[in-house]
Parts: sequence; C-alpha cells; structure tokens
Amino acid sequence: MAKTRSKRSRGVAPVGSSITALSDLLNYEEAAKFLRISKGTLENWVSSGLYGVPYIKVGRLIRFRPASLSRWLEFRERGGSSRFTGTSAAEVSSP
Repeated sequence: MAKTRSKRSRGVAPVGSSITALSDLLNYEEAAKFLRISKGTLENWVSSGLYGVPYIKVGRLIRFRPASLSRWLEFRERGGSSRFTGTSAAEVSSP
C-alpha cells in the first residue's frame, strides 16, 4: 500500500497564526538602533542568552520583530510607579 501525503500546503500558516513578512523584521543593526544599544551588545545578549532578547531564526539569519522587542522592554521595566496598583514604589514599600 502506498503512503499518502498530507494535503496540507507547505509554507502556509494555519488560520489565526501570527504572520510577519521577512521585510517587517529587523536585522541586528536595526534592532540595536531600536533598543538604543550597540550592535555588539545586542549580539552578545543574543548569543549568550542573557536577558532573553526575543528573536527569530530564519535559516542562518537572526531577525527581530519590533512588537516583540517593545513587549520585552516593557517586561524589563523596573522602578518608578507600579503599573498594576496605581501607587508609587515608595508607597508600596513603606510600612
């Protein structure tokens, strides 16, 4: 008996998945400018896994989605006023 191949098309994303065109992705230099850091620093963070910078591997290339970098920056935000309670850090930590 012959094996039947799946009728699913190659290269077509499932309905409801997030599709980003390769042209919408940033390279190292563009992502570094977006984050306002040096290209070398970004390369170090990605290669070492330090800070968990979100990236996409496209073959041998590494690319960055601007929206993912923005969310990553928000997640890393520290200090200032609490975004969740509407109170300042001083009010939260005072006895």
